[in-house]
Amino acid sequence: MARAVDEVLRPGGLSLVQANSAAAGQSVPHVHVHVLPRRAGDNLPLNWHRGRAGAATRDGARLAAVAARLRARLGGS
Repeated sequence: MARAVDEVLRPGGLSLVQANSAAAGQSVPHVHVHVLPRRAGDNLPLNWHRGRAGAATRDGARLAAVAARLRARLGGS
């Protein structure tokens, strides 16, 4: 997934974040990794507030388009 995000979005870098337990913001115990495309000066904190929506979550059409590009790169439908 990280390679697909890097190839499709061409960010300046990637942050991979894995958090466990409620103190780390997890509400249902399971393992998952956030793949965060990064750009210089994006000011993205690694302990962001879950209630704060970013630009991608406000633009559903843009988010759907990025998801489709990633699925295509991964060979999915």
